Amino acid sequence: MISSIPQSNSVTADSVVWHYEKNGEYTVRSGYKVAMINGQVTSLSGLGGCNTLWNSIWKLGIPGKIKVFIWRVCHQWILSLVSLERRGIQVEWLCPRCNRKPDTISHALWGCSKLKEIRKASKVWSE
Repeated sequence: MISSIPQSNSVTADSVVWHYEKNGEYTVRSGYKVAMINGQVTSLSGLGGCNTLWNSIWKLGIPGKIKVFIWRVCHQWILSLVSLERRGIQVEWLCPRCNRKPDTISHALWGCSKLKEIRKASKVWSE
């Protein structure tokens, strides 16, 4: 039955369209609204002390990309093999560098002995 459906003769290439916006373009704002409606995002405004912490972090005199990185690390938005496995992707979750601990973002940033050696040799991160 499927193969009997006539194919289009149009030469127009397929494109991705975000149907939640009139112009078809995805925006973070519309994505956030859809996530809120679907219950995938909860408001963090009632966390009191956390807001104070994050407000002080946002006011630091460091580059914005560093602030965003800190936020992503704290909210577990940085991918690791363990987080991929939690999302149902079949991976070997053991750290591919040291082969001793699960590959989590905290392990990569602070625990992996091999990455510590690399950071020390590159002088990117002082221990």
